[in-house]
Amino acid sequence: MLLDAAGLPQNDLLAVSGASGAHAATAAERAALDARPNIAPRAFATLTGHLKEAQFPFTVALAALAVANKAPYPAFDAGNEKPFEEIPDQVLATTVGYHRFEGVALVRAA
Repeated sequence: MLLDAAGLPQNDLLAVSGASGAHAATAAERAALDARPNIAPRAFATLTGHLKEAQFPFTVALAALAVANKAPYPAFDAGNEKPFEEIPDQVLATTVGYHRFEGVALVRAA
């Protein structure tokens, strides 16, 4: 599993999810993130649509903006997303495609 290989910190961590919305793939990503209670995911594709090949670079850019601005994203869906009130010095960017492809990047402050 990519999350295990990413060397994630044990402290609370904001995650920006670029999941495609495909039912099986998105459910698998959600289950993996929900299994880690210290991760507070933000799923933005409902707001922007899925950008196909550009989705993961966009996700990484959103993670970098949160780190650079020292500001977490609010819950886009308060009924399904955990609160995150800390100043993020690192943010996890994730992506899961429609049929294949997954990726993670841990974006850190320089």
